[in-house]
Amino acid sequence: MNSRTVALILVAGMVALAGCSGGPANGTETSANDTETTGSDGGGTMDSAESTGTVNFYVSDKPGALDDFRSLNVTVSRVGFERTATTMAANDTTAANESDGDDGTTGGWVEYAVNDTTVDLTRLVGDNATLLDSFAVPNGSYGKVFAYVSEVNGTLTDGTSQRVKLPSGKLQLNSQFTVGANESVDFVFDVQVHEAGKSGKYVLQPVISESGTDRQIEEVDAKAEKDDDESTGNEATATETTTNETA
Repeated sequence: MNSRTVALILVAGMVALAGCSGGPANGTETSANDTETTGSDGGGTMDSAESTGTVNFYVSDKPGALDDFRSLNVTVSRVGFERTATTMAANDTTAANESDGDDGTTGGWVEYAVNDTTVDLTRLVGDNATLLDSFAVPNGSYGKVFAYVSEVNGTLTDGTSQRVKLPSGKLQLNSQFTVGANESVDFVFDVQVHEAGKSGKYVLQPVISESGTDRQIEEVDAKAEKDDDESTGNEATATETTTNETA
């Protein structure tokens, strides 16, 4: 009888221990899942706790056919930077964003309005560059830069208005650069106007080889004033509008 009693006590103890196993592990797993869910921000958005740096955005111009122009006013409405996928992966604390974002190859765009700032490219030849604006951007690596152009007004050296074509309404180029936390970098966005053969047609395009954070800068103020427009070409602007409507 004594041996049977001991055996029953041992069996009862083992059953009690089995019933207690697994509770804490399940609780920990639930907590981890909750953290992962709240940690996902959908990809491509700037977290309020994310460290930032500064990009000083300069515009410059490679000569090309610029000698044909008395003035070439380009109005920029927005600027954007595309973050690389590696930047997003480094900033994410979970793997949730890998399934949420765009297509897994880019980290999304950050865009900034610049209030239709106009610059005269004829003042920006060579190392001359004008500061369009300074932007607080999430720290990390970037692979593409664009500038949306809302208007282009060209006046040739003989005073006549000249339409300048801008494919797709924006200037975009591939340029790799990195911005560290609390770091300030100077980025030069270089553009060029060139004549399409001897057709008399002009096209505005970005110049990758002259753009980036490693360019020499001779800072000048090339932002067009309202007085400049009034003194050099109310008639030219009106003609430009008419030309665009009939083209």
